[in-house]
Amino acid sequence: MNEITVRGEQTEGKKVYSFIPKFILENVILQKAIKRAFPENYNFEIYKCIDIILREKYKRIALQLPEGLLIWGLYISEILYFFCKCVEDVIILGDVTYGGCCIDDFTSEKLNCDLIIHYGHSCLVPLTVTKIRCIYVFVDIKLNSNHVVETIKKNFQKNDIILLLGTIQFSCIVHNVHNFLKNENYFDILLPIPQVLPLTKGEVLGCTSPNLYLFIYEHLIKKSGEYNGYIDHSKSDNKTEVYGHINNEYQTNIPNKESETKEPNKQEIKVLENETNNTYIINECKNFLKKNNVKIIFIADGRFHIESLMIHNPDFCFYRYNPFDKTLSEEKYNYKLFYDIRKSEIKKCQNFKTACIILSTLGRQGNINILTNIINIIKQKNIFFFILLLSEIFNDKLKIFKNVDVFIQIGCPRLSIDWGNYNLKPLLNTYEAYVLLQSAEYQNIYPMDYYSKKGNIWSNFNAGIGDINEKNLSMKEIIRRRIKLRKSKINIHYD
Repeated sequence: MNEITVRGEQTEGKKVYSFIPKFILENVILQKAIKRAFPENYNFEIYKCIDIILREKYKRIALQLPEGLLIWGLYISEILYFFCKCVEDVIILGDVTYGGCCIDDFTSEKLNCDLIIHYGHSCLVPLTVTKIRCIYVFVDIKLNSNHVVETIKKNFQKNDIILLLGTIQFSCIVHNVHNFLKNENYFDILLPIPQVLPLTKGEVLGCTSPNLYLFIYEHLIKKSGEYNGYIDHSKSDNKTEVYGHINNEYQTNIPNKESETKEPNKQEIKVLENETNNTYIINECKNFLKKNNVKIIFIADGRFHIESLMIHNPDFCFYRYNPFDKTLSEEKYNYKLFYDIRKSEIKKCQNFKTACIILSTLGRQGNINILTNIINIIKQKNIFFFILLLSEIFNDKLKIFKNVDVFIQIGCPRLSIDWGNYNLKPLLNTYEAYVLLQSAEYQNIYPMDYYSKKGNIWSNFNAGIGDINEKNLSMKEIIRRRIKLRKSKINIHYD
């Protein structure tokens, strides 16, 4: 297998080095098939998939696509049949797919598939825990970034502090726009693109989004002058004002501190304690937002994902750019109504006698470890409960159960947030269940950390996302799994 250089359109002139062999990349018939089958600006990563299939000699393949991409499933299957002689069967999974949490390696394994290709969503479930080999294809949509840049320039001032985020399909645009603005030095302050692991930089999900309070605190508030920006420190001891950048490219008037080797004094100890206090960080950020114009620009064609970011960061200003109709809109959220409804739903079932715990069977939405944890808490309180398995949770289904005081669903948390109050009995997500069971405090800012690696006790990574929590594995076993994964992955990097 030869290493070759390919220049891709999505990298805007950058070189892409890959280990995909020439006989795949330079196959004229394959190129024509891809061009004829798919929209020119949609990247289904057919070359990469064919390379992996041929190298590993996979015979039975499952394709999983969201409804918006399902129309191209047959074209993909025909291409894999034609260009991969080892392929015997290609199965297109028909169950609805809402996100990366719905990846259905369980069903694929039962269908005797040895590979599942999941299209259009984030890499939420680690490849080290899936039952069979998995390929995530994000289906990047290539669109012109110039209009986004010009729209930003026309609607925002140079002294605005902007943060760029978006959905995974438009990740390329987010990074291209950020790089363009950075190279042009258009804004006085241009912060890095926020990230919440395991998501990529700038990526936001309907249930998982970055904590922008912590991000602003870390980048603009924490070091009191050792950052980029127009921040007045006249109230501080050194009475210093900082203007512009200091990243080894600009001179600053920050005085040298000779006390770095000294023991921390009481004031410094207090600062360190405050930095671990979430309330302190939020209040500091709120004060900062009152004095500075911080604007969030979100690139997406719908509101579902940006709502997650808005719920998680209610004190910020949000704007959404739609790449399809090329419009920029200011987005608002009725926080008071939202909090009133969710608090009311929790309060309704404070003295509940019977609980129905719903475990979603749609892919990996339902986490067995979270189920076990919630059951253990309920058992300690001697409350009657039963478990209900559902692929999709609808209010009409829940109406069948007459003697239930509260439904606790271990699936998509947004089901409770967006539609839970329409049910006859409260439908709580895992965070709200922990609050109800007095195992977690109600938070003044509603959390959106369900797939964050730093998520709280109600989140997937905290409980362990696979059958076995990596926290309980030996380091030797973790290393063995990751080496095995690395050997089977295709290596691509950008220069």
